[in-house]
Amino acid sequence: PALAPNMSGLVAGTSTLRMSESNSNDNSCHDAWNRIRSSRSTEIIYSGRRSVRILLVMLLSIGCIFNNAANISHYNVKSQNLWEGISLAVSKHAVERLCNETNKIVNVVRDHALLNETEALLWHQRGPFKLLTCDELIRSLPILKNSSSSDDYLSGRNNNITGVLSEYVTASDDDNDSKFELQNLISLQRLAKKLIKLEHHNQQLTIAVIGGSMTTGWVDGSEFNNNTYNLAFPRKLEQFMKQQWPASSLRVMNLAVGGADEVAWLGKLHLVMEVEPDIILVESAVNDQCDYHNQDERAQFVHQKSFSLLNLLMDFPKKPAVISVELFRTSYGEPLGSRDAVRHCRGHVFKTSDPLCYLCPQWWKPQTWRENARNLNSVSHASYRDAVWPVQNHPPDDLCSKYWSGLSHPEAGVHAMVASTIFFQFLVVIEKKHVLLKLSKQSLVSAPKAIETPKNICLDHISSYHAKQDDPRDPFQDDIISDGNRTNSKNRYGGSCWSFRADVKRKYGWICEVSRKNLTAPSGVTDHGYLRLTKKLRIGGDQKIIMSRLVSYDERMAIAQVWFTASSNIGVDSATNDSNENIFQGDPVWNISSWHQDKTSIPQPYAIQLGELQFKDSSQIQWPMTFQGGDVTNIGSSSNNSSSNFGSKSVEVTFNLKILLGSSRSISDSQVDKFKLLGVVTC
Repeated sequence: PALAPNMSGLVAGTSTLRMSESNSNDNSCHDAWNRIRSSRSTEIIYSGRRSVRILLVMLLSIGCIFNNAANISHYNVKSQNLWEGISLAVSKHAVERLCNETNKIVNVVRDHALLNETEALLWHQRGPFKLLTCDELIRSLPILKNSSSSDDYLSGRNNNITGVLSEYVTASDDDNDSKFELQNLISLQRLAKKLIKLEHHNQQLTIAVIGGSMTTGWVDGSEFNNNTYNLAFPRKLEQFMKQQWPASSLRVMNLAVGGADEVAWLGKLHLVMEVEPDIILVESAVNDQCDYHNQDERAQFVHQKSFSLLNLLMDFPKKPAVISVELFRTSYGEPLGSRDAVRHCRGHVFKTSDPLCYLCPQWWKPQTWRENARNLNSVSHASYRDAVWPVQNHPPDDLCSKYWSGLSHPEAGVHAMVASTIFFQFLVVIEKKHVLLKLSKQSLVSAPKAIETPKNICLDHISSYHAKQDDPRDPFQDDIISDGNRTNSKNRYGGSCWSFRADVKRKYGWICEVSRKNLTAPSGVTDHGYLRLTKKLRIGGDQKIIMSRLVSYDERMAIAQVWFTASSNIGVDSATNDSNENIFQGDPVWNISSWHQDKTSIPQPYAIQLGELQFKDSSQIQWPMTFQGGDVTNIGSSSNNSSSNFGSKSVEVTFNLKILLGSSRSISDSQVDKFKLLGVVTC
């Protein structure tokens, strides 16, 4: 009798699509057994003949077993019919064709570029140019690494946690020559839909790329770093795609910013949303690096922040296809290579047979730290790491010379290989687009549940000003173009210490850098005004300001103080006006540090929440009105405020930023304090 419920459980474990008739048959077996056990007549008839009664029960149980076995067979037939033609396996013949097509396009684009002197510089590198092999390209894909066995099929065990029922999308008998099988991911289903635009010339396909300085195309020690974005892998991907689909309407937007990690991009999501992307490529593996002894803490950070970032990107209004571009890094050359490796993993540096190649164990790991975040959000990946260095303890001997020639920033050939992994994934998805489109209609993989937008993120922004790498135009003053000279008056704000310029690698921002020992304010300007930067901003109903600044281990990095004044008090943006009356009750200020202990220099957002604050009566300002239960109310307004701004969707205030002298750790003779503002957004 115990066998029947066990078999029932086995069948129930196979799928949530279990056939309803199996339930009724299982119940009839249980009902028959219950009748035998409870019937008084049965007890009387078989009184003194219990062996016959036991035999009857055994026959009934055997019948139930065969009945349920038939149900399993019936379900398998139904399941096979349901999934007929639904296979994400790619045949050996198709793989060879797509690999050859990928490398042919890469070669054609490169050959054309070498004919042009300017374009040839964007493919310049010291060593020979290399193409990825077919096996390497396959390893870059999100494939099922463990095929489901028949036992797994019956028990419902699933090695792929990306979504329910993905283990049923397996190779059919006709796919015995299959080379690999794609994972069934929502991002791949979306990608199949988006790439259809390449076939319709009147529909533009927009790809947004976010990442750090590697994605900007910066090359360590290169003399060709004037226009790095044209060297980077997003530009090469665009060239490959235009060569493959010359009549398509394609736009690749490289939004990368040097030093940006997941936190930085969580503070800049509105910039990504503005371009309305169909596809979003996310690279943060290089900036997810850490010192050897901080791996556990960093792994948790990468998982948490990657989960939030990928989730919010997948939930954008146009439901884009999101792909995580997974990389690694090395230290190559002398003396910088060994010095850089020792700085990050002293006592744990390991090498290949190449005497100039130095590796730290944690440089391989960011993709692994992010794995659950990708799986939980059903996000695809293009892994250059798995393509060329799939096993951490077995790096290829030519890893540094061929696959990553540099420190954090490799040469042009590496960017071409990274772009080829993404391009290859596009070709594979197009090859399986009919299957992926059919799967998307079946809704077999649960869409990731959208998280609530964190309080420190602005999506529906009101004001937005951001410095851009390689762009000398001052977003605060569109008519001013920086020449990079910190003493040039046209770059300065009202004679203050603040100027819009680049201090390193053509990375622009609003910078104040002063010596405490030699501080002398210009004639007619108070010290307070000399250290102050102001900007009029409009703030919406979310009452939030997200300020981005450079955070670094540089001992000069100081603290800056933020407060808000009425825009009418100053009239125009100026540092020479001494009016600094705070518009909020209690005169709140925010002290924002730009130093941290990590050996990194990265952009980081700082959220200022204003919703709980009350305006002073004298400010004559009210927050934008909201509707609560049918009644019109004003958020955060005091009882005696006038209605000068009543009914507006935003209010205008003046943002004030002042560097605090003596707040840095600088102990050198000059005792310099420095602060670099990178952007301000309000919502």
